[in-house]
Formats: sequence, structure tokens, C-alpha cells
Amino acid sequence: MCVCELYLGNGWYSHHSVRVGPPMFKLLIRVEYSDDTITYFKSNNADYYQKEGPIRMNDIYVGEWYDATFETPGWKEADYDYKSNGWTLAATIGSPTVGMPFNSHTTLLCTNITIHIGTLSSSAIMAKSRKVETYSAITMTEPSQGVFVFDMGQNVAGVSRIIIPGNSMRGQNVTLTHSEQIDQNGNIVKLYAKSPMIGTYTLRGDGNAEVFETSFAYYGFQYVGVEGYPSGTIAQNCITSYFIHSDFDTTVGSIDFAPSNINDNGANGYLLNYIQHMTRYAALSNYINIPTDCPQRERRGWLGDAQLASITNIHNFDMAAAYTKWMLDIRDTQEFDNAKGALPDCVPYYGHGANPGDPSWTIAYTFITYRMWKYYGDTRLVSQLYDSLKAQLQFLESQLDSKTGLLPNSVNHYGDWCALVPQGGCAHKSGLISSYDWAKQCLYFSEMAELVGNTVDRNAYQAKYEAAKKAIYANYWNAAQKQFVDPLNEAPPTTLNALALELEVLAVNDSADIASTAKAIADYEIAHDQHINAGIIGIAYIYPELCKNGYCHLAMNATLQVTMPSYGYWYEQKATTLWENWESSQYHAHGSKNHIMFGAQSGWYFQYLAGIRQTYESKNWQTIMVDPYTNASLFNITSISATVNTYKGMFLLYKRNIIYNTY
Repeated sequence: MCVCELYLGNGWYSHHSVRVGPPMFKLLIRVEYSDDTITYFKSNNADYYQKEGPIRMNDIYVGEWYDATFETPGWKEADYDYKSNGWTLAATIGSPTVGMPFNSHTTLLCTNITIHIGTLSSSAIMAKSRKVETYSAITMTEPSQGVFVFDMGQNVAGVSRIIIPGNSMRGQNVTLTHSEQIDQNGNIVKLYAKSPMIGTYTLRGDGNAEVFETSFAYYGFQYVGVEGYPSGTIAQNCITSYFIHSDFDTTVGSIDFAPSNINDNGANGYLLNYIQHMTRYAALSNYINIPTDCPQRERRGWLGDAQLASITNIHNFDMAAAYTKWMLDIRDTQEFDNAKGALPDCVPYYGHGANPGDPSWTIAYTFITYRMWKYYGDTRLVSQLYDSLKAQLQFLESQLDSKTGLLPNSVNHYGDWCALVPQGGCAHKSGLISSYDWAKQCLYFSEMAELVGNTVDRNAYQAKYEAAKKAIYANYWNAAQKQFVDPLNEAPPTTLNALALELEVLAVNDSADIASTAKAIADYEIAHDQHINAGIIGIAYIYPELCKNGYCHLAMNATLQVTMPSYGYWYEQKATTLWENWESSQYHAHGSKNHIMFGAQSGWYFQYLAGIRQTYESKNWQTIMVDPYTNASLFNITSISATVNTYKGMFLLYKRNIIYNTY
């Protein structure tokens, strides 16, 4: 007899916030014999038995409870009698009816288990998520009697594993509480009531050592609090943490600033390298099958976070398969949720965020598809998604204000999200931000239309792009101040000016106005003590525009600040990943402490400090511009080394002496 063992968890599919359907599975086994014959075994209720197992509870946010006293010894043996031991046949049910494409195979209902059914067409494109790195605790403390706190040294998305000695009592519970925050006394801080991230293990107590690791929940954490550990000395090495993320190639890009050490001469290089470390780990922590915002609280596929980090991801990792998969997810969400072409803020979408979404979020569909062509030469995806991309633009066009020809403030839900100025809070709105999104998508789509041979669309969307630029100038250019200004005065002026410069709203022959707009960004930074006060959109555009307009030294000054708001401030506050808000501190989390939405910084490192970037017309690295920052020595940076592995080969740059090779 052959025993097929299935352990399934609720996952997203059966989570109460999604409610697609009850736990279920379908199975097809292909058996190849030595005589080259092949037999297929399909799942049916005559062959599958079920019984309540030791996983008593599993929830992606709450955690997991494993009760070892419910284990059933011997059930995998050939002579085991399932019927006489209380097992029942699994029930046969119909396929889910939520509108997704499913094959009409038999589906079996089992207790407390789930395997994804009717997976979207993109499901098997990318590599699975797996354990990638292992960490041992760097410290163990006992802030209160019987409560032990382990610092794993790195904030990650993943799971923990604990070894419990054999002197344990049957039925005793050991709990592991995961968190990215401790207080000043070393106690675990439970930041999120709806996501406590607790693993509970009920001991078998058979005299042997026991090991517990959750199977159907993952956490965002740096600290593990342990309670209920059996009497005796607890060892610091009893806890291990595992970093989990999608298994794409993480060696594509590297960058290093030297000297790099914590003394005066190497402090700046060390800080730049550490910010790169924080960015990479935030990016990887937020890619488990889909790009997410954070691995502990929401874990949602926010489009804005993902598109703003996409240049960083492409320069550091091989994102071709991962982004292909996610673009197809977005297409399927558009078909499933809105027949008019609109997209939600989050994909997959199940009520989180707005629908229709903020244009600065839904822009991810056009931007990342275009960047797949730009950086990987992927023309197939452009062709495959062309009609869907056009439908998204047609929806945006329907939202244009008839008087201004631009998107109104009302569709700009989030603005320059999480800027500090001019007032507190996160939302700093401006119609200019959304109108930039509209115009830039028109430009990119016109190029993609030319790629697929659609001259009519190419000309139409090129004209819409030019019209949008003129409208932005007419509505937001302040001739007296010589910069772009929003009458509502909510979004940081640095962000508005940077977006207008990147979009080339000002004509080339308006060199004086271009210079005054760039100077307005520089003056604002100088007036704010060398800090760039902007949110996630502004950060992505201000640094490049400063460099393009002769103010790269100010961009470097801002990067090297160690007071709020700055990446260096997070470093001073003991961050190991990027955070959600500028104002968090070591012992106070104003939001998540593992967030990728401020992650555009690494892309700027590669493109404007190392100076490795394509010309605008180049696709798939056909034409490379080498333009490293030549005044890094002013900041005690004597060399910048960078590598980018492209589909054309490896590109290397070392120091300010431009030494590069392709293989």
C-alpha cells in the first residue's frame, strides 16, 4: 500500500479576510514503472481518509498551535486500519465558484487544510519561496521571570525553530511570540493586535527532545519571546530563525563604497553600505510569491510600494519571472474586479485599499511592464498585456477633469505618502502627482504601441502625453516663484518640482526655468538643514533630479544625515531593514519596521553614484551610459565598485576609473 501524506494550512484561501472557500485539495499522481508504463491516480473520496491532526489552529496573521498529544503513531504503516481508528473518508465537493478559472477535477474537502486550487495562469512561472538564510540568537535575556527574549540580529520575514529538551511534561504549552520591537526593558512589544504572530507548541512529553517550527504561518520579526519552557537551564542556541523569500537570483547586482568602517575616515562608506543592506533585506522580506508592503501587519500586494521599489529590485535581483507572474496577477484582477479597466490599490485584491486605486499605485501595471521590456527585453509580455494596459489608460482618461485636462485631486488618495511636511500624517495630496502618473503612462504606452505595430495608438498616446505636459505647466507653474506649486499646498514642493523635471514639462529651450526649478529643490534642502523632506514618491525622484541638474553633492549630503528624516537616522536607531515612517525610533515603532516603500534609494546608488544606466532609448542594455559620481572623495569615499548582471552579460565598474567589461 502506498500512503500519500498531506498537511495543508488555511493560507490566504480560507482566511477569514478572504473567504474564497473551505480547506480543500485536488491531486494527480503520475507513477512511472520500470517497464516504462505510466499510471495516473486521481484524487477521489474512496482513497483519502481524514482525521483531526496535531495542527489545531493556523492563521497567517495570528500564528499556529501544534498539539503533539494529537499525533497518531503508526498511521503511515501499511497495515494501519484507518476505519477502526476513527478516520473518515474525505468529502467530495464541487470546485469553487468565485469567478476564477478552475479545471473541473474532483476536489476533496479535508479538515483544517488547504492547497491552492484553480491557481491563476501565472502560478507556476516563478520559483517557490523557501528558507534562504539561517540566524542564531546574538543575545538572550530574561526581562521577567520565565520569559526569555532572543535577539536574532536581523529583521526578516520567516519562521523560528525551537528545540525543547526531553525532560518536558506532557500537555505543557511553550509559546513563541515574534516581534520586531522590544521596549527599553527588553520586553517583547506586541505591535499589532490583529497579527500577534504567536506559535504555540503543546509538548508530547515522551522523554525525547522535541522540535517546533510553524508550517502554515510566517512572521516579520527580529525578536522571539519564549514562555513555558520546561524547567532547567534554557540555552541561547535553542532558537534558530529562518529568512524566507521567493527564490529568485539575489546576486544580480552589488555595490560597495570604500573605505567602509565605523571610524571617521570610513564612516560615510559604511553608512552607504549599511543603507544598501537595509534596502535589500526589506526588499527580500517583502517578496514571498508577491511583492508586499510589510511581512508582519498587512502583507498585502500594494501596487505603489512595488512600483517605487522596482528599479531597486531589478538592479539587485533577477526579477524577470517574479514580475511576469505579478503582471499577470494584475491583469487577472482587472478582469475579475472591474470590467471598465480600473485597477485596485492592492493585487491580489480582497477589499484592502481603494478600488479604483490611486493612480500612483495602479501605475505599477504600466511601469513594471515597460521596465520588463526596458531591462529584460521582454516584448512578449507587452504584447500579451497590451489590451489590458490600454483599458487601464482608458479608465484613467475617463477621470480627467474637463476643464484642466488633468486628473483631479480627488483621485489622489495618498499623495506623497508619509512625508513629514508641511504637516504631520501620511497623506500629502496633489493633482500634479496623479497627472504625472497619467502623462508618464501615456508616454510609455505610446512606445509599447509602436513596439506592437499599432501606429494609431502610438500617435494618439504620444499626443496625450504632450497635452498632459502642457496642462501641468498651465495649472501648476508659478511664474513668480519660478517653480511648480500646488494651490492646496499639501504635497512637498520638492516632490512636485522633481516630478515636473523628470517628466520634462519644461521645454529644453526653457533652460532658465529648468535651472530655477532644480534650484528650488536644492534651496529647500539647504533650508531644512540638508534633509530631504519627502514621502515615498518624492524620494524616488528627488535624488536623481538633483544629480541630473548639478546638485549631486546635496543628494549625498542628505543621504549621509543621521537625524530625522533620513535613512541614516534609521541606522542610528538600530534598524536592520527600511521602516515605514521617518519618525519611528529604536523603542517606538510608528508603523512597520520592515517596509519597502522607501526602497528607491538603492536604484539611485546604481544609476547615479556608480553611474551605470541605459540611455533612454536603450532596451535590454543595448546602450549603456557610464557616468559615475566623480566628487565622492569630498565625502571620504575613495572608490565605488558595482556589478550588474544583465541578460547581455555582466557589467562591472570600479572606482572613478571607468573599468568595465561584458562577458
